[in-house]
Order: sequence, then structure tokens, then C-alpha cells
Amino acid sequence: MRKIILTSCLCLITGCGTAPQPVSPISMPVANASVYDNAWTWQSDKSASVKLSDLHGRPVLMAMFFTTCSGTCGVTVNHLLQLQASLSLKERQQLDFVLVSFDSQSDTPSALSRYRAEHHLPAEWILLRGPAESTRELASQLGVQFSPDSARHILHGTQITLLDRNGNIVHRAVGTNADLDVVIGSVRAELAGSALPQKTSGVQAVKQPQDEKSSCCCGK
Repeated sequence: MRKIILTSCLCLITGCGTAPQPVSPISMPVANASVYDNAWTWQSDKSASVKLSDLHGRPVLMAMFFTTCSGTCGVTVNHLLQLQASLSLKERQQLDFVLVSFDSQSDTPSALSRYRAEHHLPAEWILLRGPAESTRELASQLGVQFSPDSARHILHGTQITLLDRNGNIVHRAVGTNADLDVVIGSVRAELAGSALPQKTSGVQAVKQPQDEKSSCCCGK
């Protein structure tokens, strides 16, 4: 199984200037209210208006990131690519992958579109950005550490969240050393409607970009 050591990152849109603070790596099932109960409206990289409730009926793997992050956001995206590569075509067709930006100011639909193209993200992935208040509320509900401030620093944790068909949190993989095999098992259990994760043959590796080894994410 693939494990990478995690610290949280102090992400500066203008540069890194403060030492990162550690985040305790955990991977655990959780229960929470549905994120679909909220009336948030998001924009996709195609400038379409999207409500998370539009995803109702299919399990979702969701993560938060921002396009100018040069560290652990890339690790999160790489993990999502590994998870997708480890699923069969039939499984992939029953699951949505969603990336939501932390940076409501700079990550416009065109910025998200450029990120998709530059990182060769699958066409079926959903990239979203939204108002600052909605972004904070979503991060809070998902349990993602996220603390923007007036100096435009973005202190954030790293997490991949599995939502069930009704938008309830059923699993959180926190940190870049989270067990991706457990995530795959949780996804397959959710797709099968089973209460227990099924065994997995292992997560397929996707080559890690050279510039994403650092745990400190810096912006522009």
C-alpha cells in the first residue's frame, strides 16, 4: 500500500513564509449530516452553476485544493488519480470525482479549466469554485482544516472524503499517508451497498510529480 508522510501546509498565494504545522494523519469512517442539505451554488470550470445536490444518487470522492498550490494539493490530486486507476471501468462509471477550490478569489472557472488541462485531469471529473462563505462552510462540514486570513494565507489540511448516494460522509482519508487501499475498500462497499468494505487487490501507483514532494504549498 502506498504511504507518504504528511504535514499540513501553510499555503501562501504570494509565497511561503511560515513553518508548516503538523496534522495528525488518520483514516477513519465517520458519520455526519448530508452536504446536500445546503443551498450552496458553485461554478464549474465550464462556468456552469452546480449544486452539490445535483450529485445525488451516486457516491462521490471529494477533495479540496487550489490551483496555485505547489505542494500537498498535487499529492491529493495524485491520490485521486491512483484511486480512479484502481477501479474497474464499471466502478468508475458509478462514482463521481469532485475537486472544490479553497481559493474563491483567484480560482475562476478559467483558472480551473487551465488546471484541468495542465494536469491532464479526466474529463468526467468535476472542478468547482464558490463564494468564500460557502467554501468555509463546506470545509467545516467535511472536517477539512482550512484557515484563510486577511493576508491571503491559506492554511489547510489534506483529505479525501467519500460521500454516499445521499451526500453523507461515510469515510475520510486524512493526510498524504492515509491508506488508499482502505479508501478503495470503502468505495467498493458503498457501490455494492454493503456495510463492510470489501478486500482490494491494492491501489495502482501513479507517478508522483517531482515538485510535489514538499509539504509546504506556495501560490503565485
